[in-house]
Amino acid sequence: GGTLFLDEIGDMPLSMQVKLLRVIQEREFIRVGGTSSIPLNVRIIAATAKDLKPAVSESLFRQDLYFRLNVVNIVMPTLRERRQDIPLLAYRSLEKCQKKMGKEVKAISQEAMALLNRYTFPGNVRELRAMVFDAVSSNTSTVLPLTSFLAHIDKIRSGISTTPAPDTGGLSSFLSGQNTNSLPTMKEAEKLLIDEAL
Repeated sequence: GGTLFLDEIGDMPLSMQVKLLRVIQEREFIRVGGTSSIPLNVRIIAATAKDLKPAVSESLFRQDLYFRLNVVNIVMPTLRERRQDIPLLAYRSLEKCQKKMGKEVKAISQEAMALLNRYTFPGNVRELRAMVFDAVSSNTSTVLPLTSFLAHIDKIRSGISTTPAPDTGGLSSFLSGQNTNSLPTMKEAEKLLIDEAL
């Protein structure tokens, strides 16, 4: 009578897919170490960040399980496709971090929010939460500055990205939307801020 949520079903090994398919079809299972079958009466919700159609065609995901699970398909747009949610999600994450860490961080600076609104978020909502958590944990003021978020982006870019350095239009041109080519690294942003201050 309950709900079984299977997260990241696309990462399930083929050997487990066979077992899951059997459970779904027969509506019963045997516990590990058990000998008798137990009836199963659950609604199954499966989620994945992967497109399973190519995985099915490459025999990485069972076609019969795919059709068993894909009865009602809900596609959630990525965070970069719903940028209007970024401020709300960032402040919700900030609120959770405040409670968890007992810090008095009240806001995210306008420059930092402009950066978040323009960032591509390859890690989706989880990355946004991690960015806010990282910024709160390393910050001592009541407002999260731009540099707190640039540090996170710098780590990500050095690990997975080959985005070229921003042009010399200045950090304010990037934040105002005139420089859309790339995000500055922490070092580049600091240099741009110093140049503009001078």
